[in-house]
Amino acid sequence: MNGPSDGKDHVFRIIVDTHSAENVLFDFISDITSEIDDSPSVERKHLDIGDVHIKYNEKTIVVERKTMQDFAASIRDSRYHEQKYRAKEGENPPDWFIYAIEHPTTLSWCPNSRVAGVTHRGIQCAIAKTQIRDGIPTFTTSTTEGTAQLIVYIARELQKNNFVVSKGAGYAGVVKKRKKDNVVGETAQIVMLSSLPGVSHESALSILREIPFSSIANDTPVSKLASVKHKGRRLGEARATRVIDALRWKRPSAQPGTQLDAQLDAQLDALPDAQSSYDAQPDALPDTNAVPDLSILGSQCVGRVEGKFDVAF
Repeated sequence: MNGPSDGKDHVFRIIVDTHSAENVLFDFISDITSEIDDSPSVERKHLDIGDVHIKYNEKTIVVERKTMQDFAASIRDSRYHEQKYRAKEGENPPDWFIYAIEHPTTLSWCPNSRVAGVTHRGIQCAIAKTQIRDGIPTFTTSTTEGTAQLIVYIARELQKNNFVVSKGAGYAGVVKKRKKDNVVGETAQIVMLSSLPGVSHESALSILREIPFSSIANDTPVSKLASVKHKGRRLGEARATRVIDALRWKRPSAQPGTQLDAQLDAQLDALPDAQSSYDAQPDALPDTNAVPDLSILGSQCVGRVEGKFDVAF
């Protein structure tokens, strides 16, 4: 395999094997990358393993491209076992090895239909084992152009370091809601921040490293929050304003003297005081039919209604 020999490979590049079967793939990749800023260089080179190597900052992803006919044939003659062994156990293995299998339609699990003498079910079973047992990602695309799009996407994500799990990502990095006793402390703060538009898990971590959550929720100026840097870029005033507005939001109250206010007063005055009723009959259940109809009053009245029915048990 052609891997970095000196342990350093800081050039962003896609290397396509020189075999004539990869000519069309090379042309598609070249066309796609020519329209992208900061795109990788695209080269041809003889490769000992795989059909495409994606390299960036000492990381290498090897792509083994096959048509469904090729993949089925490799299952029959056991080449696919040998390829997987060389990719995972051979000398100088890549950081990732993946399959890209081209076929215009999705195969069924029918035990009677066949490709290159292998049943559809047998092919699906091989793909499942390759992914789950062997830990080798296996993608299917409908055309060679689709494979080229996949390769360029993977290359750009590798450049952004999006295939490396950040320290501390774990639970807070993926969860949005769970049982409330699991979302506590810093995890709860990260989840709250990362649930806001434009704030990722990693940028939430960057924010909390610079400014305590309590300060953001109370007195941190927009300019200070906007100056927090994540991956070399400022958070920016737009996102900082969204964060502060969300954390410091207060429910507006109904304005005295409005028709809405008068309607609410009339309904509340007709009800007994909740605390007094509880003191007189502590074992009695609240009369749910006595709750005023708020559908015509709107969310602005909720605060006043809460005060009326705030019973201290």
